[in-house]
Amino acid sequence: MSRVPLTCVDGLDHLVPDAVLAAGDGRYTAVCGQVVLPAALSAPGGRGCPLCQLPERERGRRRHPGARRLRSVQRRARARRGRLRRR
Repeated sequence: MSRVPLTCVDGLDHLVPDAVLAAGDGRYTAVCGQVVLPAALSAPGGRGCPLCQLPERERGRRRHPGARRLRSVQRRARARRGRLRRR
């Protein structure tokens, strides 16, 4: 299923499935759940919506607030182990 980026009035590019565009009446539901009211075609493209860019399995899932820090600590530990092995 292909998706078309539409610049919304909020300034973000939301991904809208082709099937929704074909059956639409000017209001389209994006992949992230946002109801998109497209901006004028002359409007420049905005930033991509971060929720539309997520894989389907991660959309709607909350992450633990410390998960990002934990990943960075794990990444540094792996890098440190790699440097020790090379010597």
